Amino acid sequence: MNNHPFRYHLIVCISCIGLYCLSSVVGYTEATFTELEKRTSSITAAPVFPETIENHKQKAEEWSKEIIELDQLIVSASTDSSTNEKISTLEEMKKQLINKIEELEALHDKVENLLKKISTNQSKDSGYKEVIKYVEDGLVFIKAKVTYTQQSVDLKKVDDVILTLQKTLEKAEKQKVIEETELIEDSNSVKSSTLEEKPKSTDIPKTPGESKKTTEQIFEKPLPDHSSSEQKNVDESVNNDIEATVEKSITN
Repeated sequence: MNNHPFRYHLIVCISCIGLYCLSSVVGYTEATFTELEKRTSSITAAPVFPETIENHKQKAEEWSKEIIELDQLIVSASTDSSTNEKISTLEEMKKQLINKIEELEALHDKVENLLKKISTNQSKDSGYKEVIKYVEDGLVFIKAKVTYTQQSVDLKKVDDVILTLQKTLEKAEKQKVIEETELIEDSNSVKSSTLEEKPKSTDIPKTPGESKKTTEQIFEKPLPDHSSSEQKNVDESVNNDIEATVEKSITN
């Protein structure tokens, strides 16, 4: 009987210790879940998620590369020869270049305004501060890309290249017109020379009366007298024969 009070006190002590330990575990667990819930609610209530900022950073990286590539392609274009197609292509590339620059700058402004909004409505809990931190990091990254493209790209040089090609094409077209004109003039000059060198007839057309008169003059002109010459030759031959006969008789 004397042991019953001792046992009773022992059971009470053990029960108290157990309840204390249980209350401590429950309190810690509740505090942990409460903190996690606060952080989760802060992130959920934030106007942007970390994935969104990462996507913005990736776009800024891609656009900055495209801007530099387009600028180098235009500036390095040869200006020795030019065509309408070449000028049109470079003008289209210039439009793409300007659009990308504007998109990159608009992305920077969007993240910057987002950070201002978060900073204005910021809460003191650590979860919300974490949101501000990754937005700030994203803004710094995007701003660096904007600054790099602004320092690397000179739109005046782009305009100078296109203007030079336009002048080159205009000069080539004028030269072509001059050459074609000279070719036509040379061709006309050759034709004129050929016509001048062609022999001309010296016969003067005669009227029917003059033609008849000329014909009559031809027929009225006395013909040469060949009969008297022939008779003379015959007489000389006869005389020679007579003289030869007389000389022969005398000799005999």
